Amino acid sequence: VHHVPPPSKPILFHRVYAALRPGGVVVLGDAFQATTPALGDTYRRLIAEEMERRGVDTAAADAYRSRSGPSGGASTQVQAYLRWMQQAGFVNVDCVWKHFGRAVVYGERPADA
Repeated sequence: VHHVPPPSKPILFHRVYAALRPGGVVVLGDAFQATTPALGDTYRRLIAEEMERRGVDTAAADAYRSRSGPSGGASTQVQAYLRWMQQAGFVNVDCVWKHFGRAVVYGERPADA
């Protein structure tokens, strides 16, 4: 889903809903865009600090990211995923885990649907 263009993501959630049996669930982990540019800057700073604490060579990680180019991911805010899931018919939709720009979202197809 991370690489699906944002305009196609609502269609994808409708297809996932249709593919699930009644009572089925979807659990999706993905990269997400921060809700504001300032928050994105904060996330990047905190991630860099966390990497340094863990002894990760941040220069090597930065070089890898610059070589690999844009991934097409992290182009959507988590709130949009939740809204699209609800619009597709999922219930009990929520973000069940989040760490900076990574999150896991959850939704259920109603048992009687």
